[in-house]
Amino acid sequence: VIFMKERIKKLRKELKLTQQGFADKLGIKRNTIANYELGRNAPVDSVLALICRTFRVNEEWLRAGVGEMFLPPEESNILDDPSLDDMDKRILRAYAELPAEIRKVIKQKMREIVAEQENFPALDIEEVTAENLTAEEKAAIKKMRIEKNTFNVNGGTINF
Repeated sequence: VIFMKERIKKLRKELKLTQQGFADKLGIKRNTIANYELGRNAPVDSVLALICRTFRVNEEWLRAGVGEMFLPPEESNILDDPSLDDMDKRILRAYAELPAEIRKVIKQKMREIVAEQENFPALDIEEVTAENLTAEEKAAIKKMRIEKNTFNVNGGTINF
């Protein structure tokens, strides 16, 4: 028989998270996770629901070991992706609420950003100095600074 404490640890390891990383994604303390995994405490219903929602976990599996660990993809939501932080989720929600015309402009801008990234591979931040940037890279940085936080749409400006 696999107990809930073992399922919580198995889930955390499957997600390749430390106790601290797991706790951070849930917004609780690392010590709380350690106590769950040691069987000292059992998570309350609200924490179980949070674990299931945050990591797309099948609640029946978490509570009783019944079924698959994770929900099938069709039952999950992109906002439940554990790799997304709160800001990522806010951005996705805001994007989804924009009119189609503005989303089209943003998609085009993202295509341009991706194309620029392919032309100028990212350096480790420690490697970046004014001396080792090419003239094109300096011009691209200057352009990004000018355009930072704004998109022009049909004569109007959207600030982020």
